[in-house]
Amino acid sequence: MESQRILIEDDDTTSWLEKRLAKLQLNWFLSGLSLILLLVAWNRGIALLYGMVSLIVATLLVAWITPRCNLLGVTVRRSVPATAVEGDKVKVTLNLMSSGWLSRYLIEVWDRLPFSTENNQQSMTFVPMLSDQQSTTVSISCDLRGVHQLGPLVLKSGFPLGISRHQVEIPNSADSITVYPLPLKVHQFNIGTYRSNRADQAHVQQHSKGHDEFSGVREYRHGDGMRHIHWPSTARRGELIVREFHPLTTTHLSVILDLKTGSDIGTGKHSTLEYAVKIAVSLGNYALQQEIPFSLSGSNQHLQSIQNYISPSQHQDLLESLAWVKADDEIDYQQMIRQFVSQQSTGGSVILFDNGQIDLQDSLHLLLAKNYHPIIYRFDVPTFESKRYQTAFVHAKERGISVFTVQRGTDLARLFQ
Repeated sequence: MESQRILIEDDDTTSWLEKRLAKLQLNWFLSGLSLILLLVAWNRGIALLYGMVSLIVATLLVAWITPRCNLLGVTVRRSVPATAVEGDKVKVTLNLMSSGWLSRYLIEVWDRLPFSTENNQQSMTFVPMLSDQQSTTVSISCDLRGVHQLGPLVLKSGFPLGISRHQVEIPNSADSITVYPLPLKVHQFNIGTYRSNRADQAHVQQHSKGHDEFSGVREYRHGDGMRHIHWPSTARRGELIVREFHPLTTTHLSVILDLKTGSDIGTGKHSTLEYAVKIAVSLGNYALQQEIPFSLSGSNQHLQSIQNYISPSQHQDLLESLAWVKADDEIDYQQMIRQFVSQQSTGGSVILFDNGQIDLQDSLHLLLAKNYHPIIYRFDVPTFESKRYQTAFVHAKERGISVFTVQRGTDLARLFQ
């Protein structure tokens, strides 16, 4: 089997010579050298060269056979927490076992860790000698939120010469881990209010700190709710009389995510969707702490309807929902906003995200007509595409609507200070 590169190309600590040696496939070099020596020995009849060819061939055979024998009967199991929070260090425990009475040497354990940005596949541990059973614990940083599939585990060995390496994939070694997004600290955020003419929304008062005020009585009109009939006045006048209220004022915060396929621009944790999720979880956490109802809207296989949260005890449910979201749906953002308006009538502030792929003007007109208070987070797409890091953001007003322009690398915590 071909030699495999162990050293990392962009590792500054690796010397120039080590990088070149890592690139050198020694088994092919020795094979070519032995062929050349064989031709020279056959042509010249030099016995010493035949001996050198025999030595090289024997070395190659040992280097090819021994790593395979070294990994026979060796297996490994992984133990990993089911959940973590973005930025945490999780402890991954590896249990190596070998059968038989012979010891094994120079074994590497590799794993696929999609929640870490260091390397998609990492060398987890190196075991100089394995006699029977050995356990080791490795701390890995959770850099990316999401539901990640780990594995499969791979054992590698180049024992004893390192000329040829062999690897074995461990069957049924896949695991999953859910990494929740980490909310940022929101020091202040102005959430708009909504005035509703429907008095039967008075139940919102209990959760949204809204209020309605009794203003008098009037004759019954078609469409008035029976629950608002003023029975003493009805009995006295001999006709239906209803109570009349001033408009109900309530506070509500909603976030609408763009989950259409192709809408996520950038890579890793520096993508437009990851920034949107970070903003959503931070504002959602803030709203629940303030006992302000919060709604999360999007469209994909894990977020198919509006999710409403009214209590701080639902914080974990919010994290779970945002851990699963991906940009993998066919519904465009404008259609998603129209569905939100048709299904939700709570009003208040609504958070929109603009990645430059659609025109939000019609959606803004619709929201304003329904007494919503839109707030737009606009992504500076060229910085995400070219991977240029910026730290600033721009806050502007467009027709009275707050618009925050966010760049790749923007310190999102500053948005809420």
